[in-house]
Amino acid sequence: MERIKDTAIGAPVKGRFIESLFIGPTDWEQMTDFMNLRIQKGEETALTEFDSAGKSLSVYGVSVNNEFDVPHWDMTIMDNWELMIGN
Repeated sequence: MERIKDTAIGAPVKGRFIESLFIGPTDWEQMTDFMNLRIQKGEETALTEFDSAGKSLSVYGVSVNNEFDVPHWDMTIMDNWELMIGN
């Protein structure tokens, strides 16, 4: 995440600007379990437990969609970030 932070933050991806980065499970089906563990035990513990269980982690680019009354956070997996932002 640190390696791509300077390049990815502010870059347009899929019509939205990346505002922040987030590490989470590559398998979207595991995201709820990860987020619950993150809330209960903290981000570092959640990352460590998922990694030690052999679950793949990825970096997500987060952008906020304000087209509606309630902001919506769009998360884009950044595994191919160099291709996505043209570097």
